[in-house]
Amino acid sequence: MILWTLQHPAVLDALETNGRYLVEPKNIVFPPEQDSATVHLHAAYQWLISKMEARIGPPPKGAEYPIWAWYKQQGRTDGKPDMRRSGHAKPGEPLVRMKLDVPDNLVLLSDFNDWHFVLNYWHCSKTEEESVAFDLECESSGVSFLDLGNFDLDSPALRRLRRTIVNSWDYVLDVYAPRNEDWHSPWQKRSIQATFWALEKRHALSIERFTAR
Repeated sequence: MILWTLQHPAVLDALETNGRYLVEPKNIVFPPEQDSATVHLHAAYQWLISKMEARIGPPPKGAEYPIWAWYKQQGRTDGKPDMRRSGHAKPGEPLVRMKLDVPDNLVLLSDFNDWHFVLNYWHCSKTEEESVAFDLECESSGVSFLDLGNFDLDSPALRRLRRTIVNSWDYVLDVYAPRNEDWHSPWQKRSIQATFWALEKRHALSIERFTAR
């Protein structure tokens, strides 16, 4: 499938030297603060990694984290980043934009907006009715919204509701599943991200250098 990714020039150097690039643990920097957002970020990455292992296979030796790319961006039919816009990186930072062709069976797609349910440890409901039903289940169980993401707390009710939350995240990966457009954005307005284990030089269809605005 055709993907687009923005990378640091060091990634291009690795491709030229080794013919491939893997995300090594030393290149992943999580926020140092040990607050709930950081805890949830770690949990989100571990969930995604487990899904990648189950659906596209384990990472090659030397890789523990995925490479990120775009399959589709909001308002577009493809994932090509618009380098005229700011926000891709810190202003003045060098970037490389690559157009890739990666075999479908090596890629896991996920909905960018719905991914935020995973990042925030929220229930990803398919409809408003499902969301209301989950809230009522929490209320009847005596569990507050804040309790769900506080892993210092534990109880049978919390464990049950947390399983429901994690199970709901599979919807994030079902990017072609029918959406209730009163509750989720229509396809034209959705952004679809892609993750895969290894960036091979042979995957690159085009390579362009930019400076972030």
